[in-house]
Order: sequence, then structure tokens, then C-alpha cells
Amino acid sequence: MYKRRFRVPPNYTVILALTPLIIVGLLTFISPSIWFKILPMASEVRYLDLSLLTYNVDCFDLGQFDLSSLNCDPGGRDFNYPLLLLQAFKVAGLGAETTLAVGFLSFILLVASFGFMHYLFIKDDSSIFEKLLLSFSFVSPPVLLLMERANVDILLFALMIFVILFAKHRFVVLTIGIVGFGLKIYLIVLALFGLRKKDLVFSLTMLAVCFIWFALLYRDYIRVFQYSDYYEWGSFGIRALPIQILNYLQVSFTGKGLFIFSNVLGFILFAITVWIFSRVMKSLEHSSLFNLSTELATTRFCLAAGVWITIYFIGLNFDMRMIFLFPLFFMLSSSVRFFSLVPFLFVLFSAFYLPWLQSIGDFFILLFSAVVFFQLLCVIRNNFRRQIENA
Repeated sequence: MYKRRFRVPPNYTVILALTPLIIVGLLTFISPSIWFKILPMASEVRYLDLSLLTYNVDCFDLGQFDLSSLNCDPGGRDFNYPLLLLQAFKVAGLGAETTLAVGFLSFILLVASFGFMHYLFIKDDSSIFEKLLLSFSFVSPPVLLLMERANVDILLFALMIFVILFAKHRFVVLTIGIVGFGLKIYLIVLALFGLRKKDLVFSLTMLAVCFIWFALLYRDYIRVFQYSDYYEWGSFGIRALPIQILNYLQVSFTGKGLFIFSNVLGFILFAITVWIFSRVMKSLEHSSLFNLSTELATTRFCLAAGVWITIYFIGLNFDMRMIFLFPLFFMLSSSVRFFSLVPFLFVLFSAFYLPWLQSIGDFFILLFSAVVFFQLLCVIRNNFRRQIENA
């Protein structure tokens, strides 16, 4: 007799997948000391990254732009956020006394973003085993550290998920791309991939506003980049693996020499990886590893891929920014995603631990980023050809 396979309704599947994250979030909110038992980089300061904003709101006169006066961070760090974000917090009245409430709201926003992402991309035919492993990815060290520090990347990730959710509406994509650009430069890609021929005037106007914005605030963006672009174990990006190779070889580079060498070697390694993957795909006569069955799915892929590649190229990123990897992994075709689960979890759970494990994780990130870049180039090339044929 045929035995009917048990299926969990989609809404309940999302809730079950998020349950570990919700439990950790609530327990640590009630008892913050739990962070020190589950996270090696937990801070004595509650919501450390959020505090950098809220505490400086109370002590920084917005009429003065002398950043050396920004010394109110309880963690004693340089101010590495755009001044625009500080002004937004000031207007909203989000000072030090609101840190706890805003931190908890950021946790809710993170859970909601993961929930929408899971609902969009994980289908009913996925196995219980796969869904269980995916739920563990939501409580991996990069995600937990992001939550523990209430970093602004939670807001940026939520904006990206919102754009992916409403990818049909180009006005939403373009507007959020411009707003996101004011917070972190890599979200400009959302606006660029929102371009359509019939929206040319609107698109060019928005992009012009964006680049004027950048021209007026470029010193602030450069300041943020200089304060943020430093290497330590627990970083990823185009430069991370070359710097690790130099460390293993005990070769000493500093300053501009290290910056130039690591970038050159990083892009060489990346280009070689993309070329090898393109040869493999051609020999296998395989068109895509991602689910690009519809125009909407392709648009969503371009949005997520553009942001990820910009993040990977732009410099060094602390490992909690791996959260932007999640949508792309979830967009893999079901069979590819299932066989990629172990490497994906390895990358997430090796973060912040033994250096040689992190190096293997960074190698996997290089491979995945090359795959994403190659697929993105294929989509852009196909769209360009289609526009020429239809012209």
C-alpha cells in the first residue's frame, strides 16, 4: 500500500526553521551572560555596535563634524559609520537609553528577514534533513555575532530581503537602493540592477542623485572605509586569502604594499577560479546552478549577487557580514543546495575559530563567489543579447 509522505505546511516549516534562532535570541535577551558560553567574541558591552551609534548621539553636536570628538563609544573604538546614519539616529531620538529596545527590535527584524527568505526559496519538496540543517545555519557564529552586537548590517540585510521580495516593483528597488547607498555603499547595486529601458529617465535621475550624493559625502565614505578595512582573523573578502597565504609563508608586508599586493593576488586568484569554473560548466554543458526558471527569479538573483560581489570586492569584511551569503545559497537549485549544505555550514561554523579552519572557509567563499560572478556575467550577457535582438 502506498504510504503518504508526511508534509509540514509551509507556514509551520518557517516557524520550525526559525525556532533555534528565536530561542537563542530570547534567552540571551533575558540573560546576556549566555553569550559568553556560546560565542567566543562576545562583548562585555551589550549591543556593542549599536552602542557606537546610540551613545554618540547623546554626546555629539551635529553642527560639529570633528570626528576626533566622537569618544563616547563604550567600546573605545573609532567611529566607522556614515555621519548620515548618526544624523538619522539623532532625528529619531535614538540615544543611549534606547539601546536595549532598538537592539531587541533589530533581533525581531533579523528573524523576520530570515522568515521571508525561507518562505520565498525553500519549497515543500525539500527533505526534513535539509530543513533541519538550514535551521542550524541560522544560529551559526556570524549570525549570532551580528545579533549580539545589533550591527547595522541587520537593517541593510532586511532592506535587501525587502527588495528581493518586491523585485517586480522597480520603483521600490531603485528607491531602497538609493537609501541603502547612503548607509553602506555596496547597496548601490540594488539601484543599478533595478535599471530597465522603459524607466530610463527615472533611473538616470536616481543614479545622478546618487552620484551627486557620493560626490558631496565622499570624504565620509573614505573615512568609513579606512576605519573598516583592516585585517584580522575573522575577516573575508578578495584580500583575505592572500593575506593568510602571506602569514603562512611568514612574508611581511605592511601599509600600501600589503594593500596593493593582496588586491592584485586576490583578483588573480579570483580570475583563475572563474575561468576554471567556466571551463567546467562548458564541458558539462550545464547552464546554471541557480534556480533561474523565471524572469522574476533571475531578477532576484541579480539583486542578491550584485550586493554579494560588491561586498566581496570592496575590501575586508568581518565574518558577520556573511549573512549576505544566505539568499544566494537559498537560490541554488534544490539538488545543488542539498549537496552544498556541508561546505556552507563549514564556512559558517569555522568563523572566529582556528585560523586554518577559517582559511579553508575563505577558500570555499572564493569558490562560491566565483560561481556567483560567472553566473551573473552570463545573465547580463544573455539580457544584452536579447535587447540587441529586440532592438
